Amino acid sequence: MEQFGLIGNPLVHSVSPAIHNLLGIDNYKLFPLEENELPSFVEKDIKGFNVTIPYKEKIIPYLKEIKGAAKEIGAVNTVVRTKSGLIGYNTDADGMIYALKRAEISLKNKNVLILGTGGTSKTAAYVAEISGAKSITKVGRTSEINYNNVYSLTATEIIINTTPVGMYPITDAMPVDPKKFPALKGIFDCIYNPKETLLVNEGKKNGVNAANGIFMLIEQARKAEELFLNKSLSPSLIEKVFDNLKF
Repeated sequence: MEQFGLIGNPLVHSVSPAIHNLLGIDNYKLFPLEENELPSFVEKDIKGFNVTIPYKEKIIPYLKEIKGAAKEIGAVNTVVRTKSGLIGYNTDADGMIYALKRAEISLKNKNVLILGTGGTSKTAAYVAEISGAKSITKVGRTSEINYNNVYSLTATEIIINTTPVGMYPITDAMPVDPKKFPALKGIFDCIYNPKETLLVNEGKKNGVNAANGIFMLIEQARKAEELFLNKSLSPSLIEKVFDNLKF
C-alpha cells in the first residue's frame, strides 16, 4: 500500500490523517521531524506528503522541482514522489482562497495586514496580491513593522493571522488586539484548533467578519490528494469532510 503523510513539528494535535481518511486515503501518517531528520526522511519510500511548520521553506532544497503557485510563493506544502524525483506544490493558496470566499472576506482593494513571516505568510501575501489588495503589510517580531508599532497602521481593513499565537493548547492569547484597528472589516485566522480563536472571537464581538482556518485546511488537503492520486476529487467533499470531522 502506498504511504502518505505529513511532516512538521509539532504535530501532536494535527487532524490531517482524519481529513485524508474522509477524502479517501487510509494510509496517511504523521511524521514529526527534527530538522536534522529531513535528509533521511526524503529518501524514504513515501508516495506523497504534506509539509507544515517549520518546513514549508526548508523542504525546498531537497526537491527536484517546484511547480505552480509554489514557485511564486517560495513555500511548499505538498510533495509528490515521481520517477524523476520529488516535486513540490503549494495547495495552501487554493485553501486560503476557498476559505476567504466561503467566509465572504474580500481582499480586493483592501489594506491587508499579515501577521507572521513564515511560509504561510508568503501564501497569504500571494493570495492578497492576486486578489487585488490595495496594500499588503507583513508584521514580524523583529521586522520594521512589528508588534510594538503595528497599531500605527490605522487604515488596516483585513487581518490574516499566519502565526501560531492562540493555537491549542495556549488558547488565551492573541497576536494583536482587533479593537485597535478602527477600519477593520475582516479577520482570517489560519489556526483551526480551537474552532474559534480569541482573535476571531474578539473580532466577531466587535462586528467584524471573522473566520478560522478549518476550510483552508480541508481544501488544501483535497487539492493535495488530487496531486497524490493524480485524479480529480469533487468539491462537494469539502462540506462532507467538515460535517464529519471531529476534533
